[in-house]
Amino acid sequence: MFKKTLFLSAVLVFVLSLVTLSFAATWVENGTYLPAAWIRDFEPSEGFWEEQMIELESLYFKYQFCNLTEFDDQGNMSIARYSARLPGNKWENILVQWCDLSHQVNPDALAIGWVNGNISLAENVSAHQNMADFCAFLVAEDGCRCDGVHIDFEPVRQDNPTYLQLMQTMRASIGPDKHFSVALPLLTLSADYIHDISLVVDQIGIMCYATGINDSGDYIAMISSEVARFSAAMDPSCELSPIMPNYTMYGYMHNPQTENIINCSAAFDQAIGEGANVHGAGLWWWYEFYEEDKVDWLTYWVR
Repeated sequence: MFKKTLFLSAVLVFVLSLVTLSFAATWVENGTYLPAAWIRDFEPSEGFWEEQMIELESLYFKYQFCNLTEFDDQGNMSIARYSARLPGNKWENILVQWCDLSHQVNPDALAIGWVNGNISLAENVSAHQNMADFCAFLVAEDGCRCDGVHIDFEPVRQDNPTYLQLMQTMRASIGPDKHFSVALPLLTLSADYIHDISLVVDQIGIMCYATGINDSGDYIAMISSEVARFSAAMDPSCELSPIMPNYTMYGYMHNPQTENIINCSAAFDQAIGEGANVHGAGLWWWYEFYEEDKVDWLTYWVR
């Protein structure tokens, strides 16, 4: 019975993909957050990468956020986070192979290097240039050939001028023509600080999860309000791409009965209806994006 249900779900996803490809979809500028293991543990020759890239395109994910995980406490990134070890203690850059293949499979896709860290590292000014130099390596032609950089330092519980300074240093290193985006929390940041960030980055993703809210109506109202607030605060040159939750339940803060694609789509729609400027949506994350979730994604958001 389970296999039959899974098969039928997969067929429905395929049919919905054909339907949305036949008509103009409403929301096509979306991004999703990919597992770190894909860059370290899979070779492109296996065919797995290409299969995933084709499906990403069919589900309208333009931005491929490739997870390299955390910097060390000096702001350096281990070569093991984007490379495979070869005999003789040599390393092969795997991320550049993902980027090159992505550009072949879907020239419109953007392969983005996604880097993380604790906010305490972002507050360590002496580590800023190391992190910025690695970001420059990510986008360099003789580096990883990423189309841009996405950053996520947590927790950000209040306006943090030093974090903004890090963003400015990173922007200077990667240049004005590469994609630069940041994930930001709900509720904690002032409109002025959001505006200042929007002058530095190309895209802001609000993390619409880990709210601890167990009532769908309350969740939709809060997310809609925050999307509207961010939109009003941001400079028009910066895109707003709030991030939908997609995961199995773990911890009291993550409740997929409330925090899910259907409720987030309703919240975004409400904010947009009230004047919010939304470019697309992020999805956190692809790792647990099951067949039924793909149906919800195409039905309630992409449309």
